[in-house]
Amino acid sequence: MRMRKRKLLYPVLLLLLMLVLSGCGSGNVNNGSGSSIGGEGIRAEQDEYKGEEEIPSFEKLNGTSQANEATASEDGNEQEESQLWSLPGREDLEPVTDMAEMFASAQEDAYQPFRDPEKSFCWNLEGYAAPVLLQSTGTCETYSAVTCMNVNYQITHHEPAIIDPLELLNRFYVADPDDPDSGEGEYIKAGNPNDYGSNLSGMVFAFASDPYDGFLLKDLSIRKRNLDAGDEPFSPEEVKEVIKNCGPVQTSFSWDHDKCAHGLYTMSASRPVNHWVAIVGWDDDFLAEYFATEPKTNGAWLIQNSRSKSWGNSGYAWVPYEFPVRNIVTSAVTKDYAQAVSSGKNPNIGVKAKDAQESAAATIFHKEGNLGGVGFYVEPLSADIPVAVTVEIHDGEFGDLLASANTTVECAGYHVIEFEKQLPVTDFTVVLKVKNGAIVTEGSSYYYEAARMRMTEYGYMEGKIGAIVHTDPGTSYYLVDGKWLDATDKELLTEYESELLPPGNELTCLGEPTLVALFK
Repeated sequence: MRMRKRKLLYPVLLLLLMLVLSGCGSGNVNNGSGSSIGGEGIRAEQDEYKGEEEIPSFEKLNGTSQANEATASEDGNEQEESQLWSLPGREDLEPVTDMAEMFASAQEDAYQPFRDPEKSFCWNLEGYAAPVLLQSTGTCETYSAVTCMNVNYQITHHEPAIIDPLELLNRFYVADPDDPDSGEGEYIKAGNPNDYGSNLSGMVFAFASDPYDGFLLKDLSIRKRNLDAGDEPFSPEEVKEVIKNCGPVQTSFSWDHDKCAHGLYTMSASRPVNHWVAIVGWDDDFLAEYFATEPKTNGAWLIQNSRSKSWGNSGYAWVPYEFPVRNIVTSAVTKDYAQAVSSGKNPNIGVKAKDAQESAAATIFHKEGNLGGVGFYVEPLSADIPVAVTVEIHDGEFGDLLASANTTVECAGYHVIEFEKQLPVTDFTVVLKVKNGAIVTEGSSYYYEAARMRMTEYGYMEGKIGAIVHTDPGTSYYLVDGKWLDATDKELLTEYESELLPPGNELTCLGEPTLVALFK
């Protein structure tokens, strides 16, 4: 790419000329307006041309978030800083939205992606992108989810979302099995949160009812195919449709690239599935010959990794369409709600009423405010039949009906149903009715040592992990033959079918359903 070499020479020659004209070599040259042109601009151009950077330290890339500051312009109006991403230690991590920067290391004879708009697309080139960060050992699922959240918010609100993945991760492992007064949540007995990372249901626990810098989780849609059971993977057309409608999607691919052809980095379809990434775009004409194991046809996904810009092409790489896409996860955040109160914070179990077309659960809340919506977690019983969902708000404990709303859900996960008008409440009951689906609950406390693996520098080791769950009588209920039974009632274990996650633990009660009351 000769254009970038010429681009680099221009500021260098200009600076030398200015130094000569000034008659000195002081290193900073006044430009006549009180500012100066010095070594920083030259260094930035050199780094851009090189197309790579040193892997930053973990501490440098992973700090606690802070809001963007506003600066006053010359005319007195407030403007946002030019840096969209202002997490401490991340000020230099601008999102990549320029193809020349993304593929700066590509050789002159390399294939030029995204040349045909009818056959290619990339959210970065549309101006919507999240910075490429450096994850810790086992946190790819959290980091890729945050990438999708950040970009989705930009697309829908035309302003950046600044969400720190480690903040969400640190919210997840909060329980202490040695403390009788510990709160609910998962805990680990060996290692630390960076070894394990989070999981998709953990995002609900961490982010659905506890605002982060004003943000709350609004949607976590999980589309999945069980290839071991004979399901077909998602077709390229299905994946493209979701990306176009929802922004970048999260999916599981491989950990590392395995070939660099003409300066373009690729991963083959034969690589094992062991890593989560975000798909940000595609090109139907990307050459099959660039892959180590050559696919039958051209066409590839552009994925954004979380291993810093020094990995691949500025943090990106190509994956052939032949790689079997077995899951498509989209996520979205919102600032529409000021407060939230939840039950069933640790969703783990899908339950449905036996011999009944409809399952129903309810939770009694004690919170004064203007109710604007309700979040819930459901699981479809069939990939071909949408889940019909009804949410009712009753006064007090199963009192008069104050409001109701209906929706249909095609994907498993956490979703929000909004009311047309704000509803003033004090003590109220949220009733969730579900057809063709399972209600996801927190179940009961559990512990296991091998169901989740933790990664260390020496490889994978057995995990030691558990969860503490508290279900108080008189809080949540499930409907059986027209009668509401308390969530702690053991009769429910014979009246509701359940898929216990993880296996091997005794279910002592259904636990609270995952319901979140959202207040304006």
